[in-house]
Amino acid sequence: FVLGGVQTALSAPRHRLIGSAQRLGATALISVDPTKVQARRGASNTFTSGSGHLVSRPSIAASPQAGDTNGLGDLFVHDRAATASKRPILIVPGMGSCYKLSCFLFGIDCDPDDWDWTPLPQGGTAEQLYKPLIDQLAAAGYTQQDHLVTVVFYDWRKPLSESADRLKDKISEVKNQTGAAQVDLIGHSMGGIVARAYVQGPSDAGDVAHLVLLGSPNKGAAKTYPYWEGLYLYRLLPEEYTVLTTLVYYFVRTGGPLALDIFRREIPSFQELLPTEDYLRVDDKDHGDPPVRESDMKQRNPYLAQLNSDLSTLFARTDVSALVGDHLDTPVRFYVRERPWWDWPYWDDGKPSWSRQDEFLQAAGDGTVPRASTGLPSPAHVVPFSGVNHSELPMNHEAIDTVFAALGIPKVAPLQPSTG
Repeated sequence: FVLGGVQTALSAPRHRLIGSAQRLGATALISVDPTKVQARRGASNTFTSGSGHLVSRPSIAASPQAGDTNGLGDLFVHDRAATASKRPILIVPGMGSCYKLSCFLFGIDCDPDDWDWTPLPQGGTAEQLYKPLIDQLAAAGYTQQDHLVTVVFYDWRKPLSESADRLKDKISEVKNQTGAAQVDLIGHSMGGIVARAYVQGPSDAGDVAHLVLLGSPNKGAAKTYPYWEGLYLYRLLPEEYTVLTTLVYYFVRTGGPLALDIFRREIPSFQELLPTEDYLRVDDKDHGDPPVRESDMKQRNPYLAQLNSDLSTLFARTDVSALVGDHLDTPVRFYVRERPWWDWPYWDDGKPSWSRQDEFLQAAGDGTVPRASTGLPSPAHVVPFSGVNHSELPMNHEAIDTVFAALGIPKVAPLQPSTG
């Protein structure tokens, strides 16, 4: 068949390529069925042409691309040369955005490539938080079909260093698919810390041109404290609600008094989101509510502290932009008292005085992460968005425009809703 002006032959193990069924930009839908209909499920594995310019891959999804209406799996052919001028973009979503319930409940180590977007309590899935950004990138010529946009699902329960290793593998995969030497990373919330862990870590290959952080807790988030110390679900985000309520209920139901130990063993990433600066105060108004030194606490976050001790490496390896929500009531501190004996083993560093919970909040953040935590020192480009909450950052139109500017992508007109 002919694609991009070059005649190239590709072979499939069970079928013969017989011609282009439809050309859509740099991606074509190819028939591999002897009856000249679009491919059925399991048509072939992935192949590369002799020149290395073309890559074929199967998809068993029904109608995964506009113009594909047969409802069957198809073989897609990607022309690397057509996208060589664009840097691929990898989007790393936040904690709780993806899941596989069977893996969570039965302790199975599943491949995150097989995970799904998390259901939201109000309906829909966490995909809708990222869809405006993905759609706008597609309008600018950055599509998932051409591997110019890749959403990286990862097991957010695991240590951030392991998630960074997975991101490394996905970056290598995308570079191989596109022939690009570098990529751009967009990390939302925990996803931004995962991206930082890769760039600052020993596996970095100098292949990240730009890093955009959306509401990432660079100095931790105080709201993590009740989770990690008390197995207490506090101010859950929509994308967190389904998975965390299910997991905590399961741990309590099956673990009883050992539930906290099980939680810490199964989701160690929560510890790596604890604040790295002072955020507790002793509930003692008569003595001015004296602060608790973070360095004196039993439950601390050495991983993020180490990452922040080496910001020079981050800035030397990539250009960094941090988009932050601001001016919303956000947990910034907890007033605590010594736990009563019956609360053991919870609250190692003090039980929050819930009668003062209104004082935990300050209009200085995105409702989840304090403004002081999301920012980074110069030369990072920090852009605040007043009144934009944590979950809204990836889909806020002004924030998306700022992402485009940070990545050097020309602004395009907003996409119109499909009527088909």
